[in-house]
Amino acid sequence: MSKKEANKTKKEVKPKKEKKRNRKEFWIKFWSKIWKGAVLLFKGLWKFIIGIFKYILFPFWYTGVLFVKTSKFLKKRGDQALTDEDKGYLSLIPTLFFMLSLCIVIIFLLFYLEFFDEVVDKITDVGFWAAIGQFFVTLGEGIWWLLQVIFVDFLWEMIVVPFGNSLQGLQEHHWVSALILLVGIILLSGLSILLYNLAKNNNFMKKIGHGITVVILFPKKIHDKIREDVVLKYLIGKKRIETRSKNFFWVTVFIQTLITFVFFIFALVLGIYNYAKDIWSGIEVLQFSVYASLILFLFVGIFSTWFFNAVLGVSTKDSDRFTI
Repeated sequence: MSKKEANKTKKEVKPKKEKKRNRKEFWIKFWSKIWKGAVLLFKGLWKFIIGIFKYILFPFWYTGVLFVKTSKFLKKRGDQALTDEDKGYLSLIPTLFFMLSLCIVIIFLLFYLEFFDEVVDKITDVGFWAAIGQFFVTLGEGIWWLLQVIFVDFLWEMIVVPFGNSLQGLQEHHWVSALILLVGIILLSGLSILLYNLAKNNNFMKKIGHGITVVILFPKKIHDKIREDVVLKYLIGKKRIETRSKNFFWVTVFIQTLITFVFFIFALVLGIYNYAKDIWSGIEVLQFSVYASLILFLFVGIFSTWFFNAVLGVSTKDSDRFTI
């Protein structure tokens, strides 16, 4: 083979190798994109499911968050001054007990509505995973029912249909019907022009957005106000917050946590036992949960927060150190 033919053969082989390599790189990139898309899809679905459960089970989720904060507060104990994070947690103690009390009522309300009986029956009849599937189907039916109530039962049947029926009496007077129709078109056109021009006005839209934000954040603003001006200032004590070390407050939080754990288990066991043995009816169990919740919130969450800080403050004037 001549040198010229050998070079020609090399040139033919080289493009084949490049094509093969390019094809391989193409499929690697293709499947990489497919994999990334699948991962993003599953992440999105997971966030959606978590979001649904987060709002449906909000009292339980937020109570869990507050107990995580409690655990974090109790991890470190010492004579150092309180940090802003520590003060923020202490201001949330009544909120923790309120949410925990709400959880107790919800748990026994589910017993009263025989929710757990239905869950056990479904799992027994169709199996665990089929029951989970039925749960999401029921959730979807609930969302569909809510949309039907808003758009069909309210907008259509309570507004559109009565309005149409009221106009039927004007069918004999065509000029009156035409006048009403004309006035309606003029008003709707003017309203559309007004909304269109207002939408183009950035300042107006900013004011609308600000107003919506104020309404949405109003409960949080009230809650923050109570935390600062009531809980820290009076319930715990502004002077103690400024002068006492973390060890002082660690003791009160630790005692409250123990009492809460014992009381919570006692309330659940007592209520569930009496319900399961048919000693209490559903309404009696629900009443018990309300009383237990009020006791937990008012006496452990509010009174003991003030009482333990006051007693510990008097008994440890010279030192924050209180050994348990």
